[in-house]
Amino acid sequence: MSNESSRWYYRLGNSECNEFLWTGAISSATKVTKAEIKRAICKQEGLKRLPAQSVVVSQTQMSTAKQGIAAARDAMNGVTRSTPIAVKPKVFENVGDAPITVEDVRDMLKKFGLA
Repeated sequence: MSNESSRWYYRLGNSECNEFLWTGAISSATKVTKAEIKRAICKQEGLKRLPAQSVVVSQTQMSTAKQGIAAARDAMNGVTRSTPIAVKPKVFENVGDAPITVEDVRDMLKKFGLA
């Protein structure tokens, strides 16, 4: 993957800061690949390798994601959520009065997505 950018943000997997904050950022005068930037982060942080669950994102990737989120929000403007309609449940006087047949069981399973 030759994702190239000159500004990269990273969050180390062992970082104790808030999950929405970046651990740091690295800029480059020239275009660099993600593998090169990972090596630079290790060098800057004094690590042999990046901790598990570390996140490295280019400024280009970040702005593309923000545009996608903004487009989704724009598409949802004016859309109102439907309100669920309460249905009165059937009440049986005795358990034996409830009609339980094979078809009833199949219908119940389909209703709850189990069949």
